[in-house]
Amino acid sequence: SIVPTFPPALAQTRVLTSADVEGKTKFDLDVLRNELYARHGFQFGAKRQDLLDHFNRQPWYKPTTDSQDVAYSDFTETEKYNVRF
Repeated sequence: SIVPTFPPALAQTRVLTSADVEGKTKFDLDVLRNELYARHGFQFGAKRQDLLDHFNRQPWYKPTTDSQDVAYSDFTETEKYNVRF
């Protein structure tokens, strides 16, 4: 199984920099961006089975909505910046 190379919740705790993403794989970057949605309860669907499988293995993952907009509405300003980074 693929294990991303980011500290847990990095994108929640501070603004990301280019150094944070340099040399990361596409999957690493997908996990980094989508972890924000996952931590706010977004339920990933079959279109992104890789992310669904990854987040289902996380003990903190508790999906509550299939709406990205609902999950995004709970983002902090730091998370909103990082998801667009």
